Amino acid sequence: MDLVSTPPPPEGRRPVFVVTAALALILAVVFAIFYFRGSKPEVPGQESAQQAVPSALPPAPAEQPKPVPKTADTNGDVAHQVLPDIPQSAKNTITGTVKVTVKAGVDASGKVTAASFKSPGPSHYFATHALQAAQRWQFTPPQVNGEPVPSTWLIQFRFRRGSTQASAQRVTH
Repeated sequence: MDLVSTPPPPEGRRPVFVVTAALALILAVVFAIFYFRGSKPEVPGQESAQQAVPSALPPAPAEQPKPVPKTADTNGDVAHQVLPDIPQSAKNTITGTVKVTVKAGVDASGKVTAASFKSPGPSHYFATHALQAAQRWQFTPPQVNGEPVPSTWLIQFRFRRGSTQASAQRVTH
Protein backbone atom coordinates (compact mmCIF):
# COMPACT_ATOMS: atom_id res chain seq x y z
CA MET A 1 0.00 0.00 0.00
CA ASP A 2 1.34 3.37 -0.97
CA LEU A 3 1.13 6.02 1.68
CA VAL A 4 1.05 9.56 0.45
CA SER A 5 2.78 11.83 2.84
CA THR A 6 1.98 15.50 3.07
CA PRO A 7 4.86 17.89 3.31
CA PRO A 8 5.33 19.59 6.70
CA PRO A 9 4.23 23.22 6.97
CA PRO A 10 6.88 25.80 6.15
CA GLU A 11 9.15 26.38 9.11
CA GLY A 12 8.80 30.19 9.25
CA ARG A 13 4.96 30.44 9.17
CA ARG A 14 3.96 29.21 12.60
CA PRO A 15 6.17 31.55 14.72
CA VAL A 16 5.04 34.57 12.65
CA PHE A 17 1.39 33.73 13.32
CA VAL A 18 1.99 33.30 17.06
CA VAL A 19 3.89 36.58 17.31
CA THR A 20 1.21 38.44 15.31
CA ALA A 21 -1.58 37.02 17.47
CA ALA A 22 0.30 37.93 20.67
CA LEU A 23 0.87 41.52 19.45
CA ALA A 24 -2.80 41.89 18.52
CA LEU A 25 -3.84 40.69 21.98
CA ILE A 26 -1.42 43.09 23.70
CA LEU A 27 -2.66 46.03 21.60
CA ALA A 28 -6.28 45.15 22.42
CA VAL A 29 -5.52 45.11 26.15
CA VAL A 30 -3.63 48.43 26.01
CA PHE A 31 -6.47 50.05 24.03
CA ALA A 32 -9.06 48.76 26.52
CA ILE A 33 -7.06 50.15 29.46
CA PHE A 34 -6.81 53.61 27.90
CA TYR A 35 -10.43 53.61 26.75
CA PHE A 36 -11.94 52.63 30.08
CA ARG A 37 -9.43 54.51 32.22
CA GLY A 38 -11.17 57.86 31.58
CA SER A 39 -14.60 56.54 32.64
CA LYS A 40 -13.57 55.45 36.16
CA PRO A 41 -14.63 57.80 38.95
CA GLU A 42 -11.71 59.35 40.75
CA VAL A 43 -11.13 58.31 44.33
CA PRO A 44 -10.79 61.31 46.69
CA GLY A 45 -7.27 61.68 48.03
CA GLN A 46 -5.77 59.66 45.19
CA GLU A 47 -3.72 61.67 42.73
CA SER A 48 -2.81 60.37 39.30
CA ALA A 49 0.67 60.65 37.87
CA GLN A 50 -0.62 63.02 35.17
CA GLN A 51 -1.98 65.45 37.77
CA ALA A 52 1.30 65.50 39.71
CA VAL A 53 3.31 66.72 36.72
CA PRO A 54 3.07 70.50 36.29
CA SER A 55 1.90 71.64 32.89
CA ALA A 56 3.61 74.28 30.81
CA LEU A 57 0.23 75.92 30.27
CA PRO A 58 -1.89 77.20 33.15
CA PRO A 59 -5.12 75.22 33.61
CA ALA A 60 -8.24 76.78 32.14
CA PRO A 61 -10.77 77.87 34.74
CA ALA A 62 -13.78 75.57 35.02
CA GLU A 63 -16.24 78.46 34.92
CA GLN A 64 -15.90 81.40 32.55
CA PRO A 65 -18.54 84.02 33.22
CA LYS A 66 -19.68 86.14 30.33
CA PRO A 67 -20.84 89.64 31.23
CA VAL A 68 -24.57 90.20 31.17
CA PRO A 69 -25.57 92.98 28.79
CA LYS A 70 -27.05 96.08 30.44
CA THR A 71 -30.03 96.10 28.12
CA ALA A 72 -31.79 92.79 27.57
CA ASP A 73 -31.45 91.43 24.05
CA THR A 74 -34.75 90.40 22.50
CA ASN A 75 -33.10 87.18 21.27
CA GLY A 76 -31.48 86.30 24.59
CA ASP A 77 -27.81 85.61 25.23
CA VAL A 78 -25.44 83.55 27.34
CA ALA A 79 -25.02 85.13 30.77
CA HIS A 80 -22.81 82.47 32.39
CA GLN A 81 -21.17 79.43 30.83
CA VAL A 82 -19.61 76.47 32.61
CA LEU A 83 -16.99 74.25 30.99
CA PRO A 84 -16.64 70.63 32.14
CA ASP A 85 -13.66 69.96 34.41
CA ILE A 86 -11.89 67.17 32.52
CA PRO A 87 -8.59 65.75 33.84
CA GLN A 88 -5.67 66.05 31.42
CA SER A 89 -5.24 62.26 31.55
CA ALA A 90 -8.70 61.91 29.97
CA LYS A 91 -7.99 64.64 27.40
CA ASN A 92 -4.82 62.76 26.41
CA THR A 93 -7.02 59.94 25.07
CA ILE A 94 -8.59 62.26 22.46
CA THR A 95 -7.59 62.10 18.82
CA GLY A 96 -9.01 65.06 16.91
CA THR A 97 -12.15 66.63 18.42
CA VAL A 98 -14.93 65.07 20.49
CA LYS A 99 -18.17 67.01 19.93
CA VAL A 100 -21.18 66.80 22.25
CA THR A 101 -24.36 68.82 21.68
CA VAL A 102 -26.82 69.37 24.53
CA LYS A 103 -30.36 70.73 24.11
CA ALA A 104 -31.19 72.99 27.07
CA GLY A 105 -34.64 74.18 28.08
CA VAL A 106 -34.41 77.58 29.78
CA ASP A 107 -37.13 79.23 31.88
CA ALA A 108 -38.11 82.90 31.80
CA SER A 109 -35.57 83.72 34.53
CA GLY A 110 -32.70 82.36 32.37
CA LYS A 111 -32.00 79.16 34.31
CA VAL A 112 -31.66 75.76 32.64
CA THR A 113 -34.61 73.62 33.71
CA ALA A 114 -34.07 70.63 31.40
CA ALA A 115 -31.11 69.27 29.49
CA SER A 116 -30.83 66.32 27.12
CA PHE A 117 -28.51 65.13 24.38
CA LYS A 118 -29.07 66.24 20.82
CA SER A 119 -25.82 64.46 19.90
CA PRO A 120 -23.87 62.68 22.69
CA GLY A 121 -20.81 62.10 20.53
CA PRO A 122 -18.64 58.99 20.63
CA SER A 123 -17.73 59.03 24.35
CA HIS A 124 -20.12 58.44 27.24
CA TYR A 125 -17.52 59.94 29.61
CA PHE A 126 -17.28 63.30 27.80
CA ALA A 127 -21.05 63.37 27.12
CA THR A 128 -21.87 62.96 30.82
CA HIS A 129 -19.51 65.77 31.82
CA ALA A 130 -20.92 68.05 29.09
CA LEU A 131 -24.51 67.43 30.22
CA GLN A 132 -23.64 68.21 33.85
CA ALA A 133 -21.90 71.45 32.83
CA ALA A 134 -24.80 72.52 30.56
CA GLN A 135 -27.22 72.26 33.49
CA ARG A 136 -25.24 75.03 35.24
CA TRP A 137 -25.36 77.55 32.37
CA GLN A 138 -27.41 80.75 32.70
CA PHE A 139 -28.92 82.93 30.00
CA THR A 140 -30.49 86.34 29.61
CA PRO A 141 -33.92 85.27 28.39
CA PRO A 142 -35.34 86.50 25.12
CA GLN A 143 -38.16 89.01 25.41
CA VAL A 144 -41.51 89.20 23.71
CA ASN A 145 -43.48 92.44 24.21
CA GLY A 146 -40.93 93.46 26.86
CA GLU A 147 -41.48 90.30 28.93
CA PRO A 148 -38.91 87.51 29.40
CA VAL A 149 -39.99 84.18 27.90
CA PRO A 150 -38.73 80.58 28.10
CA SER A 151 -36.36 79.46 25.35
CA THR A 152 -34.46 76.47 24.02
CA TRP A 153 -30.72 76.46 23.35
CA LEU A 154 -28.24 74.10 21.72
CA ILE A 155 -24.91 74.05 23.55
CA GLN A 156 -22.03 72.45 21.67
CA PHE A 157 -18.98 71.32 23.62
CA ARG A 158 -15.73 70.62 21.74
CA PHE A 159 -13.10 68.59 23.57
CA ARG A 160 -9.50 68.46 22.31
CA ARG A 161 -6.28 67.33 23.95
CA GLY A 162 -5.28 70.93 24.65
CA SER A 163 -8.61 72.66 25.22
CA THR A 164 -12.32 72.50 25.94
CA GLN A 165 -14.59 74.98 24.19
CA ALA A 166 -18.33 75.62 24.18
CA SER A 167 -20.80 77.76 22.27
CA ALA A 168 -24.56 78.18 22.42
CA GLN A 169 -27.21 78.97 19.86
CA ARG A 170 -30.87 79.66 20.57
CA VAL A 171 -33.29 77.40 18.76
CA THR A 172 -36.07 79.33 17.05
CA HIS A 173 -39.52 77.80 17.11
